[in-house]
Amino acid sequence: MDLTNATNLEKLYLDGCESLVEIPSSFSHLQKLDWLDMAECINLQVIPPHLNLASLNYLNMFRCTKLRNFPAMSTHISNLTMSFTAVKDVPASTRLCSRLYRLYLSVNTNLKEITHLPRCLIELCQSYTEIEEIPESIKDLHQLSKLYLSGCKRLTSLPELPRSLTYLSAYDCESLETVLCPFNTPNAGLCFLNCFKLDQQTQRAIIQRSFGNGYTRLPGREVPAEFEHRARGNSLTIRLDGNMPLHVSFMLCLVVSPNHQDPISEWLIQTVLCRRIVNGHLDPNGEESSIYTVKFRKEHLFIFDSKFRYFHSGKVSSEVVFEFSCESQKLNILECGAMSLNSWMMPPRKRTVQMKKYVDRKKTTPKKPGTIHMKKSVTLKRKRI
Repeated sequence: MDLTNATNLEKLYLDGCESLVEIPSSFSHLQKLDWLDMAECINLQVIPPHLNLASLNYLNMFRCTKLRNFPAMSTHISNLTMSFTAVKDVPASTRLCSRLYRLYLSVNTNLKEITHLPRCLIELCQSYTEIEEIPESIKDLHQLSKLYLSGCKRLTSLPELPRSLTYLSAYDCESLETVLCPFNTPNAGLCFLNCFKLDQQTQRAIIQRSFGNGYTRLPGREVPAEFEHRARGNSLTIRLDGNMPLHVSFMLCLVVSPNHQDPISEWLIQTVLCRRIVNGHLDPNGEESSIYTVKFRKEHLFIFDSKFRYFHSGKVSSEVVFEFSCESQKLNILECGAMSLNSWMMPPRKRTVQMKKYVDRKKTTPKKPGTIHMKKSVTLKRKRI
């Protein structure tokens, strides 16, 4: 393959070229090349040293299974896929890639550490690798939005993560025990499915962080004590009166378990429906929450914002009912809970007084029919997990 005269070439597709073993030296003439797709070149082994393609923006070497050397083709690259390869490390020169915002390194079984990361990264995927730790410098990646670590079975801890994070996928990290506190990711979606070794302090930190604007999935068998409204089954009734804030919003928590008679396939989007009934009338703006989940073995907590904002006069009692269901019947909803975000956002001392008043009122006020709707009328005791 001689590309010496292809100086104006901008896009080149070589995906699936199984006979390609070495990138020809004539590639050095492709100074206008913007897009290079070499996916599934399963016999590719050699990349010429000092190959510098000044305009290269996109490089895909997915499933180049014999490639051992990390490509250093351009410092201007922005999107690089190196999944399913034989690379062992990321060279220091990668830090010079000042435009690299997306780096995919998943399913590289020889990759045991990754230390040289450019600060411009927005998305980093290193799922199903043999990495044992994440460098502390990751907190300096102030633009990092998505971090994928799922299936990293040797990973035991996570350092402080950048506040810019909006999504962390760490399911099937079976050795993961600790996450450094404080957990400064107030708006992130966190997935810790099947992380059964998380210690109690880490679980508490993850749950506390869930009271922001994000959502969380992690192992757990009962609704945390912070959720003052709790019930068994899939239905919860909350009575709002003059002691509640006039503007009310709720964080919700479900305890779910897999339906072993109709198990979840490895990858499936589970849709959990949330119906809201306000003062006996179905709320037409009820939310449908799509939960992207994978196969899990035991009970888990799903914590998320109800996105329900209710305004009441404070003079007349109101009643809000949350009813949850799973369309596919592959999840069992064992328990549900709700927490007023308004009370949680109070200063700690004021919040403590508010909770004490709430508890005292619950002790002295006679129970009214329909206040909490539960299957088999089971009364729950508050326990900390």
